Amino acid sequence: MTKKLIPTGESLRSLRNLAGLTLSEVADIAGTSIAYLSKVERGEFVPTKRYVAQVTSAIAGVLADAEKVPA
Repeated sequence: MTKKLIPTGESLRSLRNLAGLTLSEVADIAGTSIAYLSKVERGEFVPTKRYVAQVTSAIAGVLADAEKVPA
């Protein structure tokens, strides 16, 4: 059975939404523009590996900080 590959932008959007973050929040933390991140998520631009790592690291950092907050 062949796996369907999910486009990078769609994956980034899914991660961002799972983390409960807005485009603005992720762009700010990752040090990128909202416009560029939005275009990547829509598949209008193909990001570099470095950009993907930058954005996913920003999302992971927020999630890691959330884990440290007592419930």
